[in-house]
Amino acid sequence: MKGLTVIQKRIFAVPACVLLVLAVAGIVYVFHDDENDNEIANTEGRMTVAVTPTLDCLPLYVAQANGIAEELGCTLVLQEHMSIADCDSALAGGSAVCATTDCVRAEMFLADKKKISGKQFLLLQNPNTWFYLFANRRARIRKASQMKDKMIAVDRKGADALMAQYVLDSVKLADDKTFLVNINSISIRMAMLANNTMDAAVLPEPQATVARKAGHESLYAEHGKDGKANGAFLVKDGMKDMFVKVYNRACDSINKNGIHHYDYIFVERMAVPRKCVKDIPARRFVKL
Repeated sequence: MKGLTVIQKRIFAVPACVLLVLAVAGIVYVFHDDENDNEIANTEGRMTVAVTPTLDCLPLYVAQANGIAEELGCTLVLQEHMSIADCDSALAGGSAVCATTDCVRAEMFLADKKKISGKQFLLLQNPNTWFYLFANRRARIRKASQMKDKMIAVDRKGADALMAQYVLDSVKLADDKTFLVNINSISIRMAMLANNTMDAAVLPEPQATVARKAGHESLYAEHGKDGKANGAFLVKDGMKDMFVKVYNRACDSINKNGIHHYDYIFVERMAVPRKCVKDIPARRFVKL
């Protein structure tokens, strides 16, 4: 690799680092039987939703845990993934009928599905999604203008990449001065911050709280721009009314009881360390 700059060598090393992180973290991928998943997803009265362990999906976890969906006449099944890219794949493959995603991926998904007859999905903006740009605490970065020659972990096809690019553009850092590296998995981004493989990463809550507690520097936060939310849900046609009822009823419960009433969900379902859970910022949820 003679003749390459230090940053180019680091970029080439990223795939190997990702494999190492997976091995160290002990991440196990579970491959579903597509035929069985499709049968489950399409059973009458059952709503299978592809989710990530993030704050915007908390109402769905609450709806399942508290029996809200059952009260509304629906069996709610949560199919858990570590990236919205995998949620999109679950929706496209038919193992889920609804999925959390973001505004950029949702529009690409819908544009692609217009070419396929019988694939009808609706987009719902999700105002409860926030993205945070964190700089690694060891990088000694206190402001975005110091990001020259640094690597930022993002979903290159998602809204978080647009947010990161907006931040870089605002401080006049061109693409050849800072590198947006495609790391879809939230857990891998967290691990790469922890082991200093990445200089920075875009994270949602509650992972942002864990990063904050670990001493990483929060440079920027955003939940949308120009009146458009970053977050979104894709819902199969015919499921919208039930999905909205379930989500909104759970929002009412969270707003009434406070998010920390559901700390057990953060710990047991979203892998938030107990020492961090009380630091997750209280927030009122906006209905769809």
